[in-house]
Amino acid sequence: MATGAQSVFSSVSPQAAADTAAAVVVAGFDFGGAAVELDASGAVTQTSSILGVSTLSVNAGSVNLPLAGNTVTALGTVAVANGLTLNNDTAL
Repeated sequence: MATGAQSVFSSVSPQAAADTAAAVVVAGFDFGGAAVELDASGAVTQTSSILGVSTLSVNAGSVNLPLAGNTVTALGTVAVANGLTLNNDTAL
């Protein structure tokens, strides 16, 4: 992800270094049990459910993941300035 860009994930490739986007839109994805870190200076949102996340870490201005069907097993480091919403089908 490039700084200042909005990122839409329908597939994900490992990144060599941490990048921060202006905004992140997760367009539904099965992470297959992987740990996921989402970094955005602005909002992290979604257009469909995120599946199979072992640990979700977030550093963002705000996080709004309100859709049913999300499956996040645990929260890692969470640094959110302006509100966090996570509708999760798996107990944390």
